[in-house]
Amino acid sequence: MNPSEDEDVQFTDQSTVYGGAVKAGWNWIFVNGDPPGSDDQNPVVKFTAQGNNAVTLSVTDSDNYTCPSPTTVGVYESLPWWKEVVPW
Repeated sequence: MNPSEDEDVQFTDQSTVYGGAVKAGWNWIFVNGDPPGSDDQNPVVKFTAQGNNAVTLSVTDSDNYTCPSPTTVGVYESLPWWKEVVPW
């Protein structure tokens, strides 16, 4: 995933819980994100800064165990706006 600055990015929880437990809660933290965090399982966020931005998902299961999973998302310069023009 290599989004552009201010582009909507869909995140998808792909975590696994064990021992008969089920997923009970999510806590996403997005460095330079808008919003900066979310409790949704699959949030949408925009990054407001170029470069490597940290993302951490902490999932809590029904046995109240929590495990954080950090990663980095490379964000590129915003795509230019353009307008199609009819040729002469």
